[in-house]
Amino acid sequence: MQLFRDFAMLRARSCAGAQGRGPCAADCPAVNAQAQGRVAFDLLRISAMRSYRINLKTGPQTARRPADPHDAAVARIGPNAVIQTLRALRERESPEVARLVPVRAELPEAWPEGMIPEAWFVRLVEALRATLPAERAEAVLRQSGAYTADYVGRHRIPALFRALLRLLPARLGIPLLLTAFQRHAWTFAGSGRFQAEGAFPGTIVMQGCPTCRAEAAAPAAGHAGAYYEAAFEGLLRLAAAGVRVREVSCQGGHAALCRFEISLKDPALGEPPCASS
Repeated sequence: MQLFRDFAMLRARSCAGAQGRGPCAADCPAVNAQAQGRVAFDLLRISAMRSYRINLKTGPQTARRPADPHDAAVARIGPNAVIQTLRALRERESPEVARLVPVRAELPEAWPEGMIPEAWFVRLVEALRATLPAERAEAVLRQSGAYTADYVGRHRIPALFRALLRLLPARLGIPLLLTAFQRHAWTFAGSGRFQAEGAFPGTIVMQGCPTCRAEAAAPAAGHAGAYYEAAFEGLLRLAAAGVRVREVSCQGGHAALCRFEISLKDPALGEPPCASS
């Protein structure tokens, strides 16, 4: 309950500047990006101090960050990247294909506890694309990303924090989640690099995205980030039901970086209500 009282206090603080000047005045902190950033940071800090921490790891809690998470030789990734891809493959394709793809990917029978080598996921994506037509392979990866988001949302984000996200306007909730993504990027991006940038609702930028590299047999034309589109979209919908994520440029299509554009079905949903309204 204390977390919700903190939230109410901070929301009131964010809109206090509007008192006496009409709802959502131009200089109200509720529509001032810098003030919103401070409020979002305060909420994240309070939540961490009270141990309501977001944990985006998709494996057991014993996972440890590699000394250099961007070194492909030691990079690890959450096991759900592979687990959910195999699940989607079994559901969408024939039993024969579902057996053939992991064999081609040379996936081992015994798995370590916790995080797994990033190379396993890259090889699985490569084998998937070598076995199936492009459209079907990307459909499997998109479904896998959606399954991963569902798993992380239910098992790695505490119920109290999910409740807080439902209370927050998207303009605060989405930055909170993007901050959590940044802190835990090594668990889902492997040796790739993750950054959120731009004005609300923002853009996710990835360099070396595991599904979009040459060794993952990324399609020479088009986009190869279906897995991450679906995963980011599913998680951000904890903060805004109408959010969409679309890859607008891809290293697999010879762009310098992969860029995932975040948009809202109804942009007005991102505006926090002013205390004076």
